[in-house]
Amino acid sequence: MVVAAPWLVGEFTGLGTLRTMKMLRRAIVALSMAGAIFATLRMRGKGGVPPQVGGWREVDVPPR
Repeated sequence: MVVAAPWLVGEFTGLGTLRTMKMLRRAIVALSMAGAIFATLRMRGKGGVPPQVGGWREVDVPPR
């Protein structure tokens, strides 16, 4: 019997399962590495000097 989705029926072929697991492991490793790189870059930040001009301005409130 040939089934389009053998995991739904419970039939596993050794080679197909091995390939699927290998692909799944590679995807998990790739996502983990991407997350680690992103976190490292995020923690480092841009650095640099904060703006020296601008900021809060005084508000002119008309008298009552």
